Amino acid sequence: MIKKYLAVGALTGLAACSGGEFLFPDGEDEETPVATTTYSNEVNKVEYDSENDELVINNLPFDGPDGVYERVQDRTEVNGFGVYTSLQTEETGQRRYYAVFRRTENGAVSAVSSSSYRNFGFGGTSIARTNDLTTMPTEGEYVYSGLYGGVRTFSDRSGLELVKGDVLLEVDIADFDETGAVEGRVNNRVAYDVGGVPLRPMPNIIFTTTSIAADTGVIEEGTASTIVEGATRDTGTYQGLFVGKDGEEIVGTVSLTGTFHAYRIIETVDVTDDEGNVTQEERALPYTELLAIRAAGDQERLDRIEISETSEGYQARELGVFTTAD
Repeated sequence: MIKKYLAVGALTGLAACSGGEFLFPDGEDEETPVATTTYSNEVNKVEYDSENDELVINNLPFDGPDGVYERVQDRTEVNGFGVYTSLQTEETGQRRYYAVFRRTENGAVSAVSSSSYRNFGFGGTSIARTNDLTTMPTEGEYVYSGLYGGVRTFSDRSGLELVKGDVLLEVDIADFDETGAVEGRVNNRVAYDVGGVPLRPMPNIIFTTTSIAADTGVIEEGTASTIVEGATRDTGTYQGLFVGKDGEEIVGTVSLTGTFHAYRIIETVDVTDDEGNVTQEERALPYTELLAIRAAGDQERLDRIEISETSEGYQARELGVFTTAD
């Protein structure tokens, strides 16, 4: 069966991104060009096969000869993002990769990285328009809200985590003069294992103010960071695209690096021996159990719990993407 894809022309003006084409299924018009796409890191081409619900990602080593990624069936999505993994046989696909992917009415985003390297490994992001941007607003302030998904890898160990969050972008079209302004944040950020089990809460990501290229609808690269107790923990960048006929959606990408912090939950419990003597012991709890205790409103147990975060002395890198609407 011949699969049809919609080619998207490459954007050359975004900083720190390579050119290429994002291929997106249309089903009717095989070669209709639309506006803009961009990639980061090693990724330089992404395809989505809607008939088989598969991604095809190019330029990542050892992810199989065809670069095919199938949906993880026991964890079909995190926060509205489909989760996909590379295929492996005895002789091919020797490194395991995971990707998050989401498409909206007017855009598509993906982030991918590998769990198999004892460092950050290979990966990247893609953001794309899938319909022409006809006109941009020329005045006014707007608030865009939406969803965030990402993948995290580590500088001194293998493994991979998925991340979810909620995005809020504030846009002023008229000021700065000629360019407009964007700033925002990612709230309610949580790390998951690849099976979808929540591992720990994560600090909010802050997007500092950056400008808009009004003629293309490109949100120029700005600074992204997390701040914990007044100190910066992670630093990186974000950027994006207005998509839709009137710029009614924004899609974007985030790259963050910082020291990994372990999240430890310790509960002090009473233990009675066979002679009736009571002693106290400390027991480590998984984050899922803490969530269950909070949901049950068990204040007695909550009073016995202490939570701490400890720097582990190695780095974590997060590649994330988001979709928002006005």
